[in-house]
Amino acid sequence: MTIDGTAIPLDHPDLTEGWYSPEPDGRWTDGASVVPARIVAGGRDIVITIAATLAYPLSIPPGTLQAVSA
Repeated sequence: MTIDGTAIPLDHPDLTEGWYSPEPDGRWTDGASVVPARIVAGGRDIVITIAATLAYPLSIPPGTLQAVSA
């Protein structure tokens, strides 16, 4: 993750909710991790790199998801 080109360390003390312990090459989440506003406050260019994902089958009733645009 970078904010305006500055790397946020994998072991940043504010990355706690939903984050597992850092590993040498990255950090896993529980799927609902939180990046606190104080980390990104004032940032204009926020980049989060997703290195790997896993598929978890989930039954979601039609019409329950809502599109979000940036």
